[in-house]
Amino acid sequence: MQVNRGDSFMLPLQVFVDGQPQDCTSWQVYSSYGNDIERLGDFEVIWDERAAGKFFLTSSTDDWPLGKLSLDITYVTDAAQEITTQRVQFEVLRRITPVPLPSPTP
Repeated sequence: MQVNRGDSFMLPLQVFVDGQPQDCTSWQVYSSYGNDIERLGDFEVIWDERAAGKFFLTSSTDDWPLGKLSLDITYVTDAAQEITTQRVQFEVLRRITPVPLPSPTP
């Protein structure tokens, strides 16, 4: 996955257990991003539909360093069981197109 620094980051996700959507009504979800040395920041978790385990991870990317980063997610179930996903690597790239575009010169 590649992300342009400065873009809005919003990653839709859904929790499945045994191939079925997981009811996450009483669950807590935490997610952070960083490199191999340190945690650089945390994602905001926005629930779309808790009963179907649907949520978004969001963050501003304005201050993200260029290069490879990783994220993981830790779920805390209603039984207080902590489950952490494998790390997902992604690359932060410099945006090519500026916003707004510069005015053409006459």
